[in-house]
Amino acid sequence: MIGEDRLAALTISHYRILKKLGAGGMGEVYLAEDTKLRRKVALKLLSPDVIKNEDRLRRFEQEAFAASALSHPNILVIYEIGVEGDAHFIATEYVEGQTLRQRMASAEMSLHEVLENQDFFAMWKDADPDIDFLKTVAISFKRNVWS
Repeated sequence: MIGEDRLAALTISHYRILKKLGAGGMGEVYLAEDTKLRRKVALKLLSPDVIKNEDRLRRFEQEAFAASALSHPNILVIYEIGVEGDAHFIATEYVEGQTLRQRMASAEMSLHEVLENQDFFAMWKDADPDIDFLKTVAISFKRNVWS
């Protein structure tokens, strides 16, 4: 979506793009600086295909709403969802570390290893699998986030 030569000069809303972190089915994720609060954020830009598809765009917004309704150490903090020009974006907490995809690509893992070594994964953020994950699910349903 964004050429590498344009990254350094690109600002979306008050987020200055620093580098590309990855890409997936819904768009691309960049490391950015929140110029108002002077912090690093993960900025996900939705692909044109997602923006054009009302169902996919609605699903994205529902997922952002669901995650923002929760406050839990295992869930990324959502700072903002917005639109600037043609760019639809979501700004979230930036957590350094390997993604689950990166870790699994580096070596095969058993379920036990996944559960015992969640601290490797940026998305889990030091979760106790027996307690914290179940609490997160319970909180989600208690707050009626998934309806």
